Formats: sequence, C-alpha cells, structure tokens
Amino acid sequence: MIKNLSLNDKTQSYILNHLKGTHRLLEIASNSDVEIILMADGCPAHNITRMLDGHFTGTVTRILNPKVPFIPVGTTVNVCGVSIYKLRQQISVEDFKLRVYSAINSSPKPYTWNNFDRGNHFVSLMYSDGKSSLEEGQYLVVHASANEYRDQLYPYKGVWYEDQIKAVTLPDDSKRSLHYITGATAEKFYELAKKLIQFNRARNSDFCESILKGISEREILNIQHYGMPDANTICIGVQWETSGIVPLLTGPGKNIYLVKPAESTKYFPHGLGLEIYDGDIHYTKDGGIRIGTKTLYAQDSLSIGVDAFVRSDRTPVDICVKGIIQKNPAYIVAELSQIASISARGFEIWNDTNS
Repeated sequence: MIKNLSLNDKTQSYILNHLKGTHRLLEIASNSDVEIILMADGCPAHNITRMLDGHFTGTVTRILNPKVPFIPVGTTVNVCGVSIYKLRQQISVEDFKLRVYSAINSSPKPYTWNNFDRGNHFVSLMYSDGKSSLEEGQYLVVHASANEYRDQLYPYKGVWYEDQIKAVTLPDDSKRSLHYITGATAEKFYELAKKLIQFNRARNSDFCESILKGISEREILNIQHYGMPDANTICIGVQWETSGIVPLLTGPGKNIYLVKPAESTKYFPHGLGLEIYDGDIHYTKDGGIRIGTKTLYAQDSLSIGVDAFVRSDRTPVDICVKGIIQKNPAYIVAELSQIASISARGFEIWNDTNS
C-alpha cells in the first residue's frame, strides 16, 4: 500500500509514480506486505544512492510482518534531528559566529562536529517575541546527523555487510533495482541504527552546550527525523516522536515553527521540502537518475539552488505550512524568527535587531 499525504505538486507526482516501482521491489525482495507513506514534504534526496534505489526524502517505509529480518540498505540509514535551546542572555551575531566555529573546531571524542554546515544542515540563532508558548528571548536551533557512523551503515564499498547485500530488479524495468540485507546481518544493522538515535540526540545536545557555554538556560526539544523507529520501519526526513512538540523547518532566513501534532498524527514532516525547476524525474539506462534537466549518479549529491529549490522560495511559507498541517493534522504553538545562521551557504545575518 502507498499512502499519499503529499501536496500533489509536479515534483511529488513524479516521486509518487516511482514509489510504485519501489513498493513492488520491496514486496518481491521481502516477500511481505509493504507500506510506503509519501509525506507533504516529499522531495528529491540529497543522497543520490538513496534515490537510485527508489527512496526519497519525506517518506516512511514499513515492512509489515516480515518472515525474516529485512532492511533495504539503499535507504542509506543514518540518524538526523533538530535540537533547540533557550539562551539565558542575548548575544551578538558575531559572538554567535565565534562560538559556533569554536565548537566545530574543538570536537571532543567521540564526536566529529564537521557537518553542521553541510548539505541542508544548519546552526541558527533565533528569536521568540514571547507572544506564543515560548518565552521571549534568543534560541539556538541545530539541525544535523550522526556523521561519525555513516560509513558503518551506508551501502558503500568496503562496508562491513558488503558481501551480504542482495539485489532485485523489476521484471519489466531493468533500470529499477533495490538492495537489501536479511537475517542476522539485518538484525546487527538495526541494533547499530537503534543506538544511533540516542547517540545523535546526545551529539546535538552536547554541540549546543558547547556553543552556549555559560549562557545555556535549557533544552526545549531534541527530535529525530531520520532513522529506524523500529526494526521494520525507516523514516527519511519524517518525525515519529510526535507525542509532544515537534519542529517544522522552512528555509534559509525563514521563520521556523513549533507544532503539536494531533493524537491521530503518527508521523510528521520535518520541513517544507524541495521542488525541481524544470523537466521531470526518471531513471536512465546508464544507471543514473534524471532530476529536472540533469542526470545524477551515485557519486553525486543533489545541489539546492542548482538541481532543486526549497519550496518556500516560490511559495509563501504560511501557505506551505497550511498545506502541511492540513495533510498532517497539527496546530502551531510557537514561531521563531532567524537572526543569523551558519550553513552550507556560509554565515548569514538575517535580522540582528534582536541581538
């Protein structure tokens, strides 16, 4: 079964069509029923290996009652999340910049804090006006993954389970294939993935504390949106810890929202997603995937601003957010405005009147 909770834009229509092939591949490989959920922020993934196996950001993949342990490793499992801290006092944008780069450059073991300004990750100094459930003041928002363990989980050459990877191809489309592991290998993989959830939670918290040394008041939330909630489920850019408040990321310089999902909302998007500029999304005969007007291969990465754009670049944020909470029932409890941020775009000041 494929459950469509997307906004049904052009990009998502292409993805939904390809997920039908992914669903068939998973059923063949696992010999089980499969559920794939395409969320409202469903979009192309930064990792091309993931898309080549038919997996996209903003999806939940569930293997229902598998006969043996089974994991589709092309999902490139890791753990990624968002942590938010309140500051005890206001700081300047320059102090923020110095604190962040000082923390990155002094990563203590077992951490390697070198990916907070890569891909779509970021560190932001933000502000609440106190008119919502958050007190007035400055807040630190961090978005990053457990960079230390990706080589132990990603299906790259030399990974510990390389000789156990199996593959299946669609009978009527040789361009579509899927890679997976089973049995004891899958069990070992899941145990590592499970530990990473707590590891990344601690990693993001410790990074925030390192930045805010002497001025940290308290942690507001620490929520994951990428990983394995259980042995048979993989969330890619989807939050599953939805019993409390969760963040909704938007785009560079844009406000970030905190929302409370309804009790019936089991999964919630972590952001607004990406859209392609022109063209379509399709698999090529030479082992690549066409994203818009460019063919990408396993060694490539999706480039925001080149291969795809953030949805909020062309659609007002409030309209994007409204569409998401209509598809995934929730209500907004707070809003944070950006003062300054550090990301793959570099150091940017958005509004320093609150610093």
